[in-house]
Amino acid sequence: MEVIYIHFTDAEQVVKSAIAEDVDIIGVTSSMGEHTYIAARIMEALKKNQANIPLIMGGVIPTVDVTKLLDMGVKAVFGPGSSPQEAVSFISQVMAKA
Repeated sequence: MEVIYIHFTDAEQVVKSAIAEDVDIIGVTSSMGEHTYIAARIMEALKKNQANIPLIMGGVIPTVDVTKLLDMGVKAVFGPGSSPQEAVSFISQVMAKA
């Protein structure tokens, strides 16, 4: 897997970078409590740019918010206690279906 890291300030920047780099999946980590806001903005930017790129999220995300994120269209959430192997396994499964 190749990982492209960007430090972003807005969702549009994430999506434009993802499109420019021709990524297969977008992964965002959040530890500031803004995960639902970030996810909503990225999903809007993906739709606006007609980009069919799956979004996964990780970080300090309370269990109570996981369903909200999945309902928004986030493909997977890796909260506290998740291992890197879980994320790699999920990404591998997504890529096998592509």
